Amino acid sequence: MRFTSILADRRFWIGVGVVTLGGLAVYYVLNGDNSGDVISSRRNRGFNSVTPNEMIKLIVETYEKHVDPLVKYRSYLATGKFEEEVKRIRKEIGETIDEVKKKVEPPTSMLFIGLPGIGKSEGVKDASKLIAEKYGLEFVDYTGKEYAKILEEPNRYFVFVDLRLTSVEPADLMGLPRLREVFEREVSDYVPFGWAEVLSVAPGVLFLDEFTNVQRDDVMAASYQLVLDRRAGFTKFAPDVMILAAGNAPEHSEIAREIPAPALNRFEKYNVIPPTSDEWVAYMYRKYGDAWSKWVMVYAIGTNFFDTYAMTKLPAATLEQFPTPRSLSRLARELYLLFKDSAEKAGKDVDQYL
Repeated sequence: MRFTSILADRRFWIGVGVVTLGGLAVYYVLNGDNSGDVISSRRNRGFNSVTPNEMIKLIVETYEKHVDPLVKYRSYLATGKFEEEVKRIRKEIGETIDEVKKKVEPPTSMLFIGLPGIGKSEGVKDASKLIAEKYGLEFVDYTGKEYAKILEEPNRYFVFVDLRLTSVEPADLMGLPRLREVFEREVSDYVPFGWAEVLSVAPGVLFLDEFTNVQRDDVMAASYQLVLDRRAGFTKFAPDVMILAAGNAPEHSEIAREIPAPALNRFEKYNVIPPTSDEWVAYMYRKYGDAWSKWVMVYAIGTNFFDTYAMTKLPAATLEQFPTPRSLSRLARELYLLFKDSAEKAGKDVDQYL
């Protein structure tokens, strides 16, 4: 009689149907006739291929390698942490933070290319949060309203600026042109946007998403300046700002384009491959705790979803939906919410069933 109430609930059987039909549909897409479509495998991955978890670790380690003394000095000034390390920094590198800024080398810019829906963008943001946590700084996902407090105490914050290049104008990257009078002469320069000003004084990450999908040459040229010169218009970024970019390869997107060799040469380029099943499960627990459907986990492991997805060539353009690790995560979450609602109405604990 324990299951009587929940089994009688109509939504329970709708959920079962969703799992069954959804599983069959995904399995068909993944295991249809893919002859000749295999483009990679985990066993034959290149030396510059990384999973999302490996990408996060790589970003954090690269950042630390280049600017660790400077960010520790900032944290010390803002929070009092790293006192002993700062004593050593003052002795070995520079007495003041301005001296340290001159002696550190900015982090290497990185470009991550991979299939859609595997966690590139979210991985970049997660890495930024980990860096902020490591140095005891307050993570800020910049929206504009944080402008004043960051300028007031730039050493207290780690700023994450996410620019979707497919939805910006060149002026959004360079600043707005203005005329001003100097010694009775009109001089033209740029009024910087808030995001560029905060990155000129505070540590952080500038993330150029959809980097390969930009169709406008003027926007692409402006974005190259961000990477090549580490500045927006005439506003230079702080040395402890890391520039990261992500996008799809042309074979995975109808609008993706190749990058001019000089610009590509300024990046360390990595191919991001789908997560393993263990990495995906760890991610789900990290993000949602127990609040997701473990049935989806069983399905993914049982059908070898992640290895199959890593070997499947996706269409560059289509109106047919296709499964990705991102959509699998969404399914696990939505099923949990569906069953949670039914279980609550039946007076049961949803974890008994999921």
